Amino acid sequence: MCYEADDYFPPWFKFLNNTNSNILSNNKQYTTTVVLAYFPLNKSKYNKGQYQLWLENLLRFCQSPIIIYTSIEYQPILQQLRQNNSLRTHFIVEYNSSLEMPPVKKLVPIFEQQYLTDPERAYHSVELYAVWCAKSFILNRSVELNPFQTKYFLYIDAGAFRSSNYRFERWPYEPSIHSILANNRLLLGMISPLSRQFCPLSYTVNKGPVRHDLIEGGLIGGTSDVIHWWTSMFYETINNYISKNFFIGKDQYLMNAIALTYPHRINMMLSFRTSCGNIWFAFGPLLANQAEKQKLAFSITCQHQNLSEVIITFENICNDSRNII
Repeated sequence: MCYEADDYFPPWFKFLNNTNSNILSNNKQYTTTVVLAYFPLNKSKYNKGQYQLWLENLLRFCQSPIIIYTSIEYQPILQQLRQNNSLRTHFIVEYNSSLEMPPVKKLVPIFEQQYLTDPERAYHSVELYAVWCAKSFILNRSVELNPFQTKYFLYIDAGAFRSSNYRFERWPYEPSIHSILANNRLLLGMISPLSRQFCPLSYTVNKGPVRHDLIEGGLIGGTSDVIHWWTSMFYETINNYISKNFFIGKDQYLMNAIALTYPHRINMMLSFRTSCGNIWFAFGPLLANQAEKQKLAFSITCQHQNLSEVIITFENICNDSRNII
């Protein structure tokens, strides 16, 4: 399924001017923009101080250009972490929370209703649903804005770099990113093997959300074309599921369904098959170069991990018994 951009993007995909950036004029032309959002939640397992320590591991060291969605309140803090904007940074500060973002606002009443029956509501919240729901909008908006004129875009969760050995400078490593994304597929990550019931792949998104911890929500990457496709499909799926009274609060369940329906559009990182620390955040070292992994004391196995062994075209997921359970 392929669309022309103007055929499926509503007006809220066009961009407002409430942005500011520091785009340095040096000789280095980067090919990848890193994208993240930081809006502290009222209900969270971790406090703001903890998140800011994690953010420092990324923002103070990563030399790739970064687009940061945050509120005016938190911009100065993040700007300081970004070495007072000496590194390429573009802030978007027109929203105070994900709840204000155009595709999310209209869904808040549905989130509030579905929260009441969410079996995980003890540690979920409407605000958290909004954060998850906004990721694709955030990534797509970054593509359209593209202040650094890059070819590739990589959304990661703001709290993904949780230890000091994630202080990568040349991240993501550009030769690795090019080898993964040059085929114009979307990069996603799997944190557990695929249930055998889905093999051979024949799932259709109309069957509903796939309620498994399978695809993580903290990593989405690709070219502008495939990100446009993904964004359209993600919000189209939400509308479809609302009409059928399916649960839409957890983005992973929707991502599972879309990826299983369109495996030929996906490159899948098999994080569960790696030895690079916490599987939820293994994409950090996996997308770093070997020299930095060695310097930061990752395991020998992780240092020498061949990406072609753990990033596959998703339609081939069932061909290897190590990928299914």
